[in-house]
Amino acid sequence: MREEETDSNVYSIKTSAETELKLWEGELNSIYNALMEMLSQEDAAKLASEQQEWLRTGMQGGGEFGRNSGSMEGISYAATLVSLTRDRAYELAGRYEEANGVFYEEEDSSQPASP
Repeated sequence: MREEETDSNVYSIKTSAETELKLWEGELNSIYNALMEMLSQEDAAKLASEQQEWLRTGMQGGGEFGRNSGSMEGISYAATLVSLTRDRAYELAGRYEEANGVFYEEEDSSQPASP
């Protein structure tokens, strides 16, 4: 019974990670497509090439969620894919904002806040 409970928990955690990955993939694709629309043809081609390279190297084996299913290794693998995809989405979002002239100043924590 304990083994079934453990498998159930591992399955639940892995399913949550897979769901989170799908959400981040959707965000990444939305940001990527918006960025591609606003770039020049040359810059869009560079970004497309860069994205293909990222998919090849950063996401190797991304379609193999069944691998090590039910194990802690499978959970770790799924969590790594979530992290990589989230980081790439934020990277592209930053580039989108830069392309639109949106810049954020870092707050200087050494200075007291003004009233």
